[in-house]
Amino acid sequence: MGLLRHGQGITGEAYYYERRLYWGDAKGYIDGDDFYVTIDWQPSRREIYEGHIDAQGHLSGTTYDEVDRDHRATWYTKERLRCAYD
Repeated sequence: MGLLRHGQGITGEAYYYERRLYWGDAKGYIDGDDFYVTIDWQPSRREIYEGHIDAQGHLSGTTYDEVDRDHRATWYTKERLRCAYD
């Protein structure tokens, strides 16, 4: 996933491979330490990513399918987030 932040807004793209390549457009926002992004996967699936940035700059949270909200997974970043000034 590659994301760019513009103020509070976030845009980007995501890819994964599972027997074939899937791609999606990402958009969302950061509000303080809270992170919220939706990915519109092609051909027609949407996932929601909600998370929190900790004091060390690591991001972690939960993702779920927009239609099947009970199908959830947790995730985290191995590296800390970098701002444009790092």
